[in-house]
Amino acid sequence: MATHGFGEIIKGMREKADLSQTMLAGEYMDRGYLSKIERGIITPTKETLEYLFERLGYNPTFLADYLINDESARIQKMKNEINVHFRRERFAEAEKLLQQFKNDDQFMSKKFSSQYISLYEAALIVDPKRTSERLELLMEALKISIPVFRVEDLGKKYLLNKQEIRIINLIGVAYHDLDRLDDAIELMQQLMANYDRRFIDASFKGTHYPVVIYNLTKYLGMVGRYDEAIRICLIGEETCFDLGAFRMLPEIVFNRACCILERDGDKETFVRLMRECYYTFGLYRKFEDQEITKAYVKEKTNIDL
Repeated sequence: MATHGFGEIIKGMREKADLSQTMLAGEYMDRGYLSKIERGIITPTKETLEYLFERLGYNPTFLADYLINDESARIQKMKNEINVHFRRERFAEAEKLLQQFKNDDQFMSKKFSSQYISLYEAALIVDPKRTSERLELLMEALKISIPVFRVEDLGKKYLLNKQEIRIINLIGVAYHDLDRLDDAIELMQQLMANYDRRFIDASFKGTHYPVVIYNLTKYLGMVGRYDEAIRICLIGEETCFDLGAFRMLPEIVFNRACCILERDGDKETFVRLMRECYYTFGLYRKFEDQEITKAYVKEKTNIDL
């Protein structure tokens, strides 16, 4: 596919979604710049393409990779390494790589970099006593791209890219850690509504939507809203199967099992579902989650998985 064809592709996607150039451009981009991209006057960078495709609800990889160069590949490799360090809770290694980014003039010159840095600096704050500081940093990061953010508009207004979605998810976690569960629930409900109201392709949705379902159902269970939590868990499980995105499936089933036990006292169903979670966690090498599942079942039922 030729690079000059991206403008026509973006214009077609935008018009199909019934979006104006101003709506698609958002805060990061001047409308005139987008117009020049659509007319083929300007060749977009890989980062610009990712931003536009994600706001349109598409996985950008299959198109944006046509523009990747050695510098983009280097940066993407570092981002991938940071993500791995965070997943495995190797925070010291993640912090070293983040510092390399902050000292990289070429990276910091890009539009999205300051928000990326703020996002991961907030994620590095793991001390519970600093949760308010983490929340403040996340809110400031979100304001970089959405200067006037209103939770009540989240479900009906914003076009979100994956970086913004990660920030909003982490804001929900911070609310949870501050025991602001009503705020966490409202935020996740609105984020779920954002997914449901607009087109998002299977790959993009499968990566992020199950995380929203997991967080929302966890918070609902904590405040005793079991019926609602179970209903949304079932939606999440069906979504995982429909999209072929199974990594968060055991976490969602775990939440449903806990709600069933608390609501109905149904130990048989609880143990059956937890056994499924236990073995699925093992398939994904989530051994710590396996042990948590085993201990929780023992505590609640005195049964060894």
